[in-house]
Amino acid sequence: MITSISRRKYLSQDRVEHDVFTLLSSDGPLSAARIAQSTASSVPRVLAALDSLCSQGLIQLRYFAPGNSQNRSRCEYQLAHSGLPTVPTGPLDSVAARVHQHLLASPDTGWHIARKLGLPVQTVILGLAALEANALLSYRCVGNIVIFRATPQDEPVHA
Repeated sequence: MITSISRRKYLSQDRVEHDVFTLLSSDGPLSAARIAQSTASSVPRVLAALDSLCSQGLIQLRYFAPGNSQNRSRCEYQLAHSGLPTVPTGPLDSVAARVHQHLLASPDTGWHIARKLGLPVQTVILGLAALEANALLSYRCVGNIVIFRATPQDEPVHA
């Protein structure tokens, strides 16, 4: 049974997640301490929100090797991104169409798509970029792995 106190806790945690996501959308990579300071939320609440957003694949954690004067590694959070090159929108070539058909069946990584289709990885990456440019691709980050998923298209856009 959810009491009114625990209900407020859940509602406020959703609000912290929203604030953290909005902040990262506008300000780019930030540390957890900086996010807590900017959102006026406690560090434990911010860490819980960051953990939740990471598990949803909406943000990523980046580690930086020691290189500062204190010789400590640091980490920052940023919005998740596909890592694909930017290409112009337009009709899909045969590779992009094959990749799209593969992804309609099941989500997959770029490297695994290349293996299954017998194509070079760079060719698959360009096909994925074309799908992203035409809004036919979504992705989710799981750690450092990007899992791509096809979004259905209304009408064929093949060349």
